[in-house]
Amino acid sequence: MSLTNEFQRMVMEEPDESSGTVKKSGDRKLKLLVLILAVTLLIMMVMSFAVFYYQQRRLADQEIWYQNCSLHSGVQTKRLSDIESLISNFSSSCSSVLTKLETKLQDLDSQKNTLSEIKTSVSQLTSSVNSLSSKLQNTDGRVMKLLLDLSDLKTKLENSTKTIPHCKSGWIRFQSKCYFFSEDLVTWDEARNSCRSENSMLVKVETDEELTFLTVNLIDYWIGLTDETTGEWRWDDGSPFVRNSHWWGEGQPDNWDGHGLGGGEDCGHLRDSGELNDLHCSEKMKYICQM
Repeated sequence: MSLTNEFQRMVMEEPDESSGTVKKSGDRKLKLLVLILAVTLLIMMVMSFAVFYYQQRRLADQEIWYQNCSLHSGVQTKRLSDIESLISNFSSSCSSVLTKLETKLQDLDSQKNTLSEIKTSVSQLTSSVNSLSSKLQNTDGRVMKLLLDLSDLKTKLENSTKTIPHCKSGWIRFQSKCYFFSEDLVTWDEARNSCRSENSMLVKVETDEELTFLTVNLIDYWIGLTDETTGEWRWDDGSPFVRNSHWWGEGQPDNWDGHGLGGGEDCGHLRDSGELNDLHCSEKMKYICQM
C-alpha cells in the first residue's frame, strides 16, 4: 500500500466522541503525516541524488571514453601519417631506382649497339686482313719467283760473260773447259800424275753434252773415276760420283776379277761407244785431262 493511500485513510477515519481523544488522535496523525512526508522527501532526495550521481558518472565515463578515443584516434592518425610518409618516401625511392634502371638500360642498349658496331668492324677488318694476307702471299710468291728468275738470269749472265781460260797449245776448248786428249798409253795412276803435272786433272764428266763431246774420237780413254781408296766411286777431285745408269754400260760396273791381274776393277774409263766401264787400274790406254 502506498503512503498516499495510508494518508487518505487516516483523514477519513471517524473521530472519537470526546474532544480530547479527537485532539490526541489528530496530533498523532499530523506527526505521522509529517514523518511520512519527511521520509518521502528524503527518499526522493536520495533517489534524485542517486540519479544525478549516475548521470554524472556516466557523463564522466563517456568523457573519458571520448578522450581515450580521441587520443587513440590521434595516435592512429600519427601512425597513418608516418606510414603515408614512409610509403611516399618508398615510392619516391622506387621512382628514383626505376629512373636509374631505365638510364642504365638505355646505356646498356647503347653499349650493345656500340659492341655490335665494333664486332661488325672487327669482322670487316678480319676479312680485309685475310684478303690482304692472301694478296701478300700471292705477291710474296710472285716476288720469290721473280727473285729466282733474276738469280737464274744472273747466273746465266755470269756464265755467259765469264772469261774462258786460254787453252794451251794442243788443248781443245769446249764450253768453259779445256781438254787434252793424250796419244800415249799409260796406266790409270800414270794418267792421273801426267794430268797433275800440267796443273789439271783426269776429266770429270758432268753433263750428257760433255759425255757426247768426249766420245767424238771413238777411242777408249781413262777418266778421273775410281773406287780404289774409299770403295765408293769418286772423281779425281774427291767429289762423289752421282751414278747415272744410262752412262754405264750394260751390267757395269761389275768389278770383274777374272783378268788374272789380281784384285777387282777399281778404275773407270770411257768406251768408244760413249759408255762408262770399270777396269783394272794397271791396264794401259789413252787418257783425257781437264783444265
